[in-house]
Formats: sequence, C-alpha cells, structure tokens
Amino acid sequence: MAKKVTIRDIAQQACVGVGTVSRVLNGGSVSKETRERVLKVINELGYRPNPHARMLAGGKTNRVMFIFPEMRNEFHWRLLKSFDLTLDGYDYQTVVYPLISDNRLKKLRSDKQLLKEVDAVVVATVPLDTTFGKRPDFAQPLILIEWVHEDYDCINVDNEYGGRKAAELLLEHQPNEFFAIQSYETNPMIADKHLWERFNGFKKVLLEAGYDFPDDHIIYADLFTGPPHDKVFEILTKYDRPAIFALTDNYALIVLQIASTLGKKPGKDFFLVGFDDQYWAREGGLTTIKQPVEEIGAKAAEIALKRIRNPDAPIEHVKFVPTVVRRLTA
Repeated sequence: MAKKVTIRDIAQQACVGVGTVSRVLNGGSVSKETRERVLKVINELGYRPNPHARMLAGGKTNRVMFIFPEMRNEFHWRLLKSFDLTLDGYDYQTVVYPLISDNRLKKLRSDKQLLKEVDAVVVATVPLDTTFGKRPDFAQPLILIEWVHEDYDCINVDNEYGGRKAAELLLEHQPNEFFAIQSYETNPMIADKHLWERFNGFKKVLLEAGYDFPDDHIIYADLFTGPPHDKVFEILTKYDRPAIFALTDNYALIVLQIASTLGKKPGKDFFLVGFDDQYWAREGGLTTIKQPVEEIGAKAAEIALKRIRNPDAPIEHVKFVPTVVRRLTA
C-alpha cells in the first residue's frame, strides 16, 4: 500500500517550509515562483487535501461557492469560467450552486452544512433582498456581482453609462424613431436592476437631445425566447431607418435574423446597438457595448481569496466601465 503523501513530503521536495505549503493550500501570501514550485510538487506527488478533516481542524476547505440563477445566455458561462480559472491558480475549487428552483433556494437557506463546506460565497446576478434577505445569515465572506450592498464586497458594471453610450451611437445616424428591446423578468431569482440601469441611461440621453421616447417603443422580451418576432417585424417594415437598442446581444441577434429574411441591411435600413459583446458579435458585425465579463469573474475570485485570508480587510466596491465596440450595425 502506497504511503499517504503529507504536506511535510511536499515541503521537503519543494525545498520550502511546511508553513509555506500551508499558505499555498489556503490561498495565503506566497511569491508567484514559490507558489508555482509548490503546486508542481503537489501535482507530481498526487497530494489531495481532505476538506472534511481540514474543516474539523478549523482550517480552510479551499472551496468557494458560486451561486447564480439559471443560465440563459453565455454571460454566466464566461463569468464562471473566468472565476474558476482564477481560483484554480491558487489551488481552490469552485462549488457551483444554480438557483434553478424555489426548492434549491430553500435547501440552501435551511441546510447550513452546505455553506460550512466552503470558505466564501459569491452570489452573481441574484437579487439579494428577495432570496437571502437584506442581511444574509452567512458565516462565510459574501461577494456580490451585479448587486450593491454597503456591507459586502460588490462588483458591478456602470450600466447607465453603457446605456448612454448606446444612445449616443444611435443619435449619430439621425434616425427617425428609437426603440429599446428590454427584458421582462418574472423569475424572482434573476436580478434585472442592471438592465433597467442601461435603459435609463439610454432614455436620459434621448430626452437630453430633445427626443421623446414613448412607452410603446419599449419592446419587452423573454431572456429565453427573445422579443416577439411580430414586433420586430413591425419596427423594420413600418418605420424608415429606425434605431434599436437591444439591451442584450441575444435580442440583437434575433433582430438581425429577422432583418435578413426581409432583405434589410443593418447600418443602412436600420441601426442596431447591443450590449455584452458575445462571442458571435464580431462575426455578425454587431455594434455593441462591451462589458468585461472575464475581468469581472477574475476580480470576484481575487476578492474572495483576499477576504478569506483577511476577513477584516476594507470592503471593496468595484465598478467596471463598459466600452463601445463599433462594427457594421451602427
């Protein structure tokens, strides 16, 4: 029977102290060169820490829970991938917990053991108030993505700024009518406040420019199925050179598909701006407002690790600024 590998074995082969190995395993402060050397030895020796034993000993589990609503577009996949890759560099694992039903939420709120098996919790695009309450009863550090709370680390995008830039792009073409394709979210576990921030920024610029924006020019869409096709058809056929702000690239894709069947050319017969810069947007020629999804995921992981190492560190409120990506549609 093979001898069980211990952190003393790792320390000896990596030519470091046991404390250094412990800091690497727990996400502590170690130079990049030393961390890489220790991780290499860990992989070579096949060492696997026992998370349950470490919990009983009051140590770290080297796990962070990532809570998110049901995935409806590539945003959450990209966010999760970036988050997990960053944690992996520090020998931490992501525990994925999707809130796809009320039962999943109830179980998480009632089963405290689930949360004891992680060192921190990240909640992404979930409305805190209606899910875990204004002050969640988590013993672990809590990091929020696309939600603002003065008592917790938060990572957000300046969505209102992004909406303003979308309006400015469309105004350059002096269109005759403006439209917005906005989400109509009925799932209480999906936050949509950031989408309304985009819309409000968009509308403010139009009003400042002297354009009226009637309520019936808001086309409500489902995040799964997109906007009603008949509404998009009506915009593209009834109005001359309309300008459309799709509050996610998903909606913009449907507009482009319908326009193609009608023989309408983007950037000439109509103008379109999306939001996200999804993978297909470049090939599709979509002018869009890019939010730095990978940077958000990486930053969330970095803050989680920092909070695990130092629970009393100052609260961080990070706001990323989206950027304009000009292509063919506007």
